[in-house]
Amino acid sequence: MRKINHSKNLEGKLRIIGGQWRGRKISVRPNSYLRPTKDFVRETLFNWVNPYLLGSNCLDLFCGTGALGLEALSRGARYCDFVESCKPTTEDLALTLGRWNANDLATIHNIQVDRFLSSKNKNNYDIVFMDPPFNSGLLGETFKAISRSHILLPGCLIYLEFSASKPPNRIPSQWKEFKEKQSGSVRYALFRYDPD
Repeated sequence: MRKINHSKNLEGKLRIIGGQWRGRKISVRPNSYLRPTKDFVRETLFNWVNPYLLGSNCLDLFCGTGALGLEALSRGARYCDFVESCKPTTEDLALTLGRWNANDLATIHNIQVDRFLSSKNKNNYDIVFMDPPFNSGLLGETFKAISRSHILLPGCLIYLEFSASKPPNRIPSQWKEFKEKQSGSVRYALFRYDPD
């Protein structure tokens, strides 16, 4: 992994594609580990979830730039918890939220996802986004941690983005897939939590 450039000169590479912040840039440090969700994938995802966004409580795990959670907030989500272990990346996200006067809409947790899920500082969620580093093996462990944490509200939508060559194993039986697409080497799918 390349060393993160800690320069204050951030390169805006991403734009919000819908909602009140449409067209605003998300600041991204030039580094090798971030793999932001592409615009057309985000557009498809938010076409899927748009009817459920207004007033929703969201969780953006492995959030990186925060593009998914920010897009959700832009389109009417009530609140979002962002979870990311890289401190400079969370600092950049905090700057973005501050510039957009959105600090009261979100909390940033600079912590490992498994530690967040085992902590008491979490809510119950209507929508969860999960886009960990590809081929990291983190999804399987995260599925277990989410099941233990009881944070999903009935009907919660769960978005997964993963390598098409290595789809996740052991997706919880209560997560019912109802949308899936592939773009090149990336697959992305939406599930609905059905506790019954």
